[in-house]
Amino acid sequence: MPFHGAIPIDPRDHLRTQRDGALVLSLEGRVLWANPSAHTVLGPRSGALEGEWFGLPSVSGDRTLLDVPRSSGPCHLVEMRVSNIAWDGVQALLVTLRDLTRRRSWRRKVQRLGRLLRQTRREQDRIMALLAHELRNPLAPLLNAVEVLGLREGPAAEEQARRIIERQARHMARIVEDLLDLARARHGRIRLRQEFVEVGALLHRSAESARAILSEHDHTLVVEGTEHTTWLKADPVWMEQVLLHLLHNSAKYTPTGGRLRLAAIREGDSVTLSVRDNGMGLDPARLDEVFNLYKREDQATIRDRKGLGIGLALVRAVVGLHDGKVWAESPGHGKGAEFFVRLPAAIEPEAGAAPRPPPDPVGGQRKPLRVLIVDDNRTSADSLGWVLKHWGHQAVALYDGRSALEAIATFGPDVVIADLDLPDLDGYEVAARLGERRARGEVRLIALTGMDASEVKQEHVHLFDDHFTKPLDFEKIEAVLRLVNVKTA
Repeated sequence: MPFHGAIPIDPRDHLRTQRDGALVLSLEGRVLWANPSAHTVLGPRSGALEGEWFGLPSVSGDRTLLDVPRSSGPCHLVEMRVSNIAWDGVQALLVTLRDLTRRRSWRRKVQRLGRLLRQTRREQDRIMALLAHELRNPLAPLLNAVEVLGLREGPAAEEQARRIIERQARHMARIVEDLLDLARARHGRIRLRQEFVEVGALLHRSAESARAILSEHDHTLVVEGTEHTTWLKADPVWMEQVLLHLLHNSAKYTPTGGRLRLAAIREGDSVTLSVRDNGMGLDPARLDEVFNLYKREDQATIRDRKGLGIGLALVRAVVGLHDGKVWAESPGHGKGAEFFVRLPAAIEPEAGAAPRPPPDPVGGQRKPLRVLIVDDNRTSADSLGWVLKHWGHQAVALYDGRSALEAIATFGPDVVIADLDLPDLDGYEVAARLGERRARGEVRLIALTGMDASEVKQEHVHLFDDHFTKPLDFEKIEAVLRLVNVKTA
């Protein structure tokens, strides 16, 4: 069979299935043909394209961006390209139309995310700078006090240096604890232990806890609204922390010799707690911002102010977990401020339902305990051992899990304080191997960790009697040792 040449291909077959719109125009600009996608891209103007004038200048090689109106919503961004084409034996123009609206939307989202990322990085840098500044502040007097101790200036100077070290170390610990508390609250990892709380007692406990900072600034605190018995269903420890943070905030931002008021009032089915001061005040237009993390007033007007601004952010988070509301009011700069916490009121509990303070376990003659400390941080283990020996206990400090297990048989400890993150056998393994002794009541196991308590492996929590985070609160450990003393008496 003779070959007569290639079979002609109709460009319509190719253009008809394209996702891009395609128009074929005469050289004068009249639409000769349009594929289905052209009607989709052009929207309301595409009712009858064939035979109509295209209405836009079209020259081969053109590339133009068009805003195409839609019957509803914003215009679509369309890219128009023009090229030559042979159409039914005559020269014509092929116009392709590509809808870039979605691409533009994604590009804007990417640009917006990029700006947000850059802003977040700047904020992180600012936070790290603030954190470094706040940690450097207590480090300076700490190092000064250490230098004083080395000078051997006598008991009075050494006692003053010791107090400086203690005060500044506690301040650094409070910064770390506030950061951890805020992270737990924001991620919903705080476990509230709600019970009936009498508001008057809560106010007095909070005022007593704030006595040190009030005395430091020579402030006067008035407590009001305790004459009537009012109840909350709340976590007493966290609610005391809320009021303590508000009192600390007011004390820091009130000039020396200021006057503060801590009050409570029952309003219908809610209770409003408030802290008012006659201090620096706030910008009325930015009252809500004070509860945002690291939002602080003009640094140029603040002299010797401690803190990262974590406290108020933590207050809002904790109050929110109690289904409450927090807000601030102020007439303006230099006119003082008042902070409010509104919580649901509780029905007065039946007799016996309100919690009673636990009995003091100190009664009876205290005897020395054998305490085994296991921590790969030698300085931490040794210094804790010194404290326990000063309290009259027998303390042995070891630095790995295997050595601790070997010493159990000969030392026979009443209490084991074990760091969880040990280099060989971790604290969980040490506790597991002491499980039988613990079950017989021969030893009390205390977990010591630098991690957030919420990060402790929950499946291993039952291996220990107590969990403490570093730095160790000596009042808490002393209370546990007293309790062991009572049980072994």
